Order: sequence, then structure tokens, then C-alpha cells
Amino acid sequence: MHESSPVSVVIITHRRPHSLERALKSVLTQTVLPTEVIVVDDVADDATSGIVARLAESAPIAVHYVPAAPPVGESGGASRSRNIGLSRSQFPTVAFLDDDDEWSCNYLETAAKLLVDDRVDFVLTSTSLLVGGRPTGSHVATADIEWMDSFTDYPGITGSSIVCGPALKSSGVRFDEGLPVHNDLDFFIQLRMAGLDYSVCTDALVLQHTDGTDHLSSAGPHKPRGIRKFYEKYHAHMSSAARRAFRKRIRRAQRHGEQRTSAMAFYTLVAILDSTPREWYMRFARIAAKEPRRYR
Repeated sequence: MHESSPVSVVIITHRRPHSLERALKSVLTQTVLPTEVIVVDDVADDATSGIVARLAESAPIAVHYVPAAPPVGESGGASRSRNIGLSRSQFPTVAFLDDDDEWSCNYLETAAKLLVDDRVDFVLTSTSLLVGGRPTGSHVATADIEWMDSFTDYPGITGSSIVCGPALKSSGVRFDEGLPVHNDLDFFIQLRMAGLDYSVCTDALVLQHTDGTDHLSSAGPHKPRGIRKFYEKYHAHMSSAARRAFRKRIRRAQRHGEQRTSAMAFYTLVAILDSTPREWYMRFARIAAKEPRRYR
């Protein structure tokens, strides 16, 4: 019998019932089980609810299905779903998981132990990026990053790699529902601005499958708009180097989301002119060496 811990797990899902099944199974096979799982479905379709009901029948813990399609005329998104799950959670510690990701079996046990042993308010865990089941890079969880430094020194947070202790609920920090992308980084910034401390697990116990479709962070017209929203929210707090990096990120997203050849050529030319020789050298060296990309 698995040991359990007073933890609520919030899984958000959007039209990916088969990926959701993999994610939910990874929670139900943890070495230390949570006390409850809350699946928030922002489409509320029958296929998703059916998978949750089937797995809930044999689950050793409570599994709740929350249909949460947004009202007509309002946007949904990952942040809204996470906030709904957080508001429904009944236990002081909350872990978040996206439906197209999964956890190694000792993820919760490791994070919960760090929360207690290091006396911190939240824990970040490194993430392995997979395409077709093959590792292609990683998000490295990095310790001791102040919020003002996180614009250029990425802390390694994803929507599936954070476990928060009781201080989250009392802090009033929530996911920004106005940000379609970078909402996880924004969440980290808010937590740090609220004075919450954190620890990291550098073992890649979170597996992020990046070959899916219909993903909020996928290339498309919404992505540059989303990055621009984040930039507009924080540009007054950014260094000149961070501002430049985010402007380049916006242009790169515009280039990748374009279908017109002329527009793609324009954004490519702008990217070339706006990059230093060293940046291009490092990029081509990494490609030549076939190194998986590490995001920090």
C-alpha cells in the first residue's frame, strides 16, 4: 500500500484525453500519493470525463472531475483552470500538472520532503523535454533567483514542476488569467515578490511531452501577443538586456507563427541583424554538436 500525504494535485486539461490518462496514471502511481486529485477540464467533453471516471473507480484516492468551460465570450486558458483547481483544493499543499506532461514515480515524495527539510514555501523540479519519447532538452530548476533576475536567468519553472506549501493560499498569489503564455514564469515572479522562499530538485523528475498539438505555447499568432503582454506587464522592471531579449523573443515567435514567405523572410532578417556574432556562433556550435537545449 502506498503512503499518502495531505497534498492536492491540480491537473488541467484541454482536448487531450489520451495524454490526460498518462498524466493521471503518473499521479496515481506515486510512491507517496496525494490525498486528492482535481482534474479541471476547460472544454468539458465526454471523452475526458469518461477517462477520469474510469480511472477514479479503481483509484486509491479521491479523483474529482471539474468541468470548467468558460462562459460565452470569455477566454479560458491554463491560468483560469489552475486557479479553479486551486480554489477547489482542500489540502494545504498543492501540486500542479499539465495534461500532456507526467511525473516520475518519486516526484511528490521528493518535493514534499524538500518543503519540510528546507523549510521553504515552494519547490521547483527540473524537467526533461521529450519529442516522440526522446530527450531533446531540459528546463533546469535553478536556486536562489530573485524575481528581478528571472527575466534573463530562467528559474526552470513549468506548469508541471511546482509544488506549493500552505503559504501559497495565504499569500493571495494566483495565476494571471490575462497572460496566455509565460503564466508560469509570472507565477514564480509573484511568489518571489510576495516573499516566498523556494528550494529545487535538480533531478529531472518531470517529463514534458512537447510533440502534442493544440498547445497554448505552440507557435501561432497568439504567442507573440502573449509574450508582448508579459513584456508590457514587466518591462519597467527589466534591465536593458532583458528588454532586448524579450523583444527578440517576440520577433522570433512572430517568425515561427508566420505562413507568408515574405513575412518569414522579414522577421528572419530582423533576427539576424539583432543578434551578436557570439550569439550566432553559440547557436551554430550547439546545432553542430547536436546538443540538447538546456533552458535556464
